[in-house]
This record gives sequence, C-alpha cells and structure tokens, in this order.
Amino acid sequence: MSSTILPMALPWIKTYPTYSNSLSIIQSHEETHDWILSSFLQIVCYGNDTLSFFDYNYKTCPFLTVERLSKKALPFLNIAIIDFLKIMIDLKRYVYLIINPKYIPSYNMNQDSRHNMLIYGYNEAENLFYIADHFKSGKYMFGNCSFAEMENAVTCLGIEDEGYLGFNGCIELLSYNNDFIRNKYELSIQRIKDSLKAYLKCECDPFWSIQDYRVERYGEKVIFIGLDCYHFIHKEIEKLISCDVHLPSFYLLYEHKEHLLRVIKRLNEMNYFLNGNSHITRLVELCNETKIALNFALKVRIKQDIRLIKQLHEKYDELLTLDKTTIALILKDIIPTTN
Repeated sequence: MSSTILPMALPWIKTYPTYSNSLSIIQSHEETHDWILSSFLQIVCYGNDTLSFFDYNYKTCPFLTVERLSKKALPFLNIAIIDFLKIMIDLKRYVYLIINPKYIPSYNMNQDSRHNMLIYGYNEAENLFYIADHFKSGKYMFGNCSFAEMENAVTCLGIEDEGYLGFNGCIELLSYNNDFIRNKYELSIQRIKDSLKAYLKCECDPFWSIQDYRVERYGEKVIFIGLDCYHFIHKEIEKLISCDVHLPSFYLLYEHKEHLLRVIKRLNEMNYFLNGNSHITRLVELCNETKIALNFALKVRIKQDIRLIKQLHEKYDELLTLDKTTIALILKDIIPTTN
C-alpha cells in the first residue's frame, strides 16, 4: 500500500484559497520567502467586487509550474478519477480543482455548492486523500477525506459550476519549479519601495500584473487601489446591516498590514533602516488596530445594530491616517540603494 504526502506550510496569506493554496506549496521552500516578502504589498478592488492583492497571481508565480487537463479527457485515457489523482500526487503534482463540498465532511455543508480545493497527498492503506481549504470554521486548514467522498465531490459537481473561477471543467496540476534563477528572485528593496509608493499614491505599479486573470476583467476601470481601498471599506460598512457585504475584504485589509509588518521586520534585519524598530512599533499598533476594527465589523454584522455604524466609520478613518503616516515614514527612512 503506497502513501505520498507533498510538502505544505501554513501560508502567510489566508484570505482566499487562490492565495492560500499556492502559498502553502511555495512557502514550504525557504528560498521563496524573500520573493514572497516582495509581493502582496498592493491591494485593489474592481467595481463592486471584493478587495484582492494586485501584485500576485499564482499562474505567473516563478516558483510554480501550472498544468491543466480537462476532466473530459479522463475516459479517453481509460483511468478512474481516484487513480488519476494518486498518480499525479506520485508525480509531485498538487491537484487543484473545483469540487462539490457537500460530499466532504470537513466542510459541514448540507446543500450542493462549489469550491476550489487543493489535494496534497494520499494514503492508500487508509483510503484517504489529504486536502487543504477554508473548511467549516472559515479558517485555512489541512484535512482529509475518503476516496469515496472525493469521487462524489468531483463527479457530483453541477455542470453550471464547472466554469467557476475560470477552471472550465479542468483540473490544475501545480508543481514546485526547481529550475528558477535563484538570484533573480531574491528580496528586491526597489520593488518594495515602488509598491509602497504606488500604494500611497493610489496608483497601479506598471511593473505588476493584476491578480485576477479572468478575461472579463480586461478594460474594466479600477475604482479603488492602494489607500483608496478604505473608501471601498466604507461602502462595505454601510452594507453590514443588510448582510450584503463581503467580510473577507475587511480581513484582507488586516492581512495586508500583517504582511507589511513581516516585510519591515525582514528589511530591519538586513539593515535597510536607520530607525527600523520605531517602524516595527508603529506597524504593530497598526496591525492591532486593524484587527480591532475587523472584530468590530464582525460585531456589527452579528448584532445588526445600526448605532454602531458611525463608530466603525470613525475607526477606519483613524486607520487610514495611521496607515498613511506609517508607510510615509518607512519610505522616508529606507537607506538609499542602487538595487
């Protein structure tokens, strides 16, 4: 009986599976960390969508090779879906696909739905697949399901759901790219500076591609980017009472600050600041205050108390000022470099 488990790490960014799944793969390789720290620094919102990161797309990540295969090809290959998944894992391919979470107990879902999930291993003796996703708690976790549960989750997906997130009836196979040019993807202080400047100016950094790869986005006006995303948060606050709001946007704003703290700590270790410890202190405060605001938003959503809306608006106004001041001081203090 064979068993294969591919390397995984708890990802730094957990708001959406499109970030969590790919980062859990590449973060398990320490040589990727500095490149990751040079990313996830600009946020954006298109139309009335949710907040997302402007400067990361797993499909163009230099550390990942992404292959696609239509599920319609499997009968012609004369292979059952479970055997196919095990073979891909043995070939060191993480399997990324759309499933019906109703059939996997970890989701605790009683109705048909759709979700993108990662498979990173299997155990033939116990008839288990090892899987990762935001399960019933909403937190990104590692779990497992039986072979039978997996087969049902894949084969019982509605036809109308096959195109979810641009998968179009395909299975994606992700593998770690060992052939990248290592010195090309080290931490880039210039890239970090440019991203933070663009964040303050509410501009797109011309050297980045957008996170959202879907064709229908082409030509759509970017209405919120960088600090302007606080305006989007204020719009979302007004929807909290009606529950017509994407709470992950509040969480992504918090993760953006948490990641920036991670970046500045690394730059301070590399002696890029004259007053690095003071920036870290301010960022810790910014992270704490953003988390308080996030929890306040959750409280408003649960209690449905319209009297709390004004306080929440005021809280995010204060965060905007603190955010702007903190990043401006960071940029002013970075030691000049020709990098």
